[in-house]
Amino acid sequence: MITSVKLHNFLSHKDTELSFDNGVTVFIGENGAGKSSIIEAITFALFGKTTRGAIEDVIRDGETQAVTQIYFEVNGKKYQAIKKIHGSTSPQELLDDNSLPIAKGKEKVSEEIKKIIGLDYDTLGIASIVPQGQLTEIIQSDNGIKLRSLIDKVIGTGKYSAAEKGLGEGITAFREYLTEKYNNTDEDVENVQMEINHAEKIIANSKPQKEKLEEMVESFKEKIKKLQEKKEELSVNYEKIIHLKDKEDNVWKSIKQEISSLVTDNEEHSKIIQRCEESFGVIKAKSKIEDY
Repeated sequence: MITSVKLHNFLSHKDTELSFDNGVTVFIGENGAGKSSIIEAITFALFGKTTRGAIEDVIRDGETQAVTQIYFEVNGKKYQAIKKIHGSTSPQELLDDNSLPIAKGKEKVSEEIKKIIGLDYDTLGIASIVPQGQLTEIIQSDNGIKLRSLIDKVIGTGKYSAAEKGLGEGITAFREYLTEKYNNTDEDVENVQMEINHAEKIIANSKPQKEKLEEMVESFKEKIKKLQEKKEELSVNYEKIIHLKDKEDNVWKSIKQEISSLVTDNEEHSKIIQRCEESFGVIKAKSKIEDY
């Protein structure tokens, strides 16, 4: 907040000192009374620039030097900015509440002022001095951007503009990522949703067929189970058959051995019988001989 302004030989002002209270201050007067000169003095003390042409043009007619000095307060800290014009020199300085220098020279003072109040000369000029007939031009020109920036700062929406810019950059980067990885972006949501709906419709239409196939699968599983059980039963029977076959083979082997043994015994018996018959023949022959 500006607390006071001092003008010496500045434009139409010989020696003017104004103090301001809290709230809004309105300057009322006829054209040429020096209303705009007070605003010009403020910006001149802060940034060392003027809209009146050359710096020398702000010196009051008939004088050789001029001084503008303002006192202002920001966030509880008090400052004073002084700009002088004397011949070919125009010193400028920014002082603290104890009149100790914070910065000297137009460039350094302007830089510090910008840090303190958050406005540069162009933005402050739009906020304070708008010549008649140039408001539309300012809004439509490149300064319209600065006007937007000024309004943001005044009503505290600057952070939202910054957030909007950051969000826009984030959206752009995210869309590039989606395009690179999926060949789609959020702008393709409608098309993707249509594809999803189509896929869901296909799934819904295929559900009866799916259920039928599942029933067939269960039926085949049951048949496989029964065949497996039959296989196991046959496997057991096969093992029994093999076992009986082995027994049969052993029986036949025993029978063959027994037959072979009987044949051998029969041959021996036949030989004995033959020998006996021969012996009987000899005995009979001997008996006949003895009878004679």
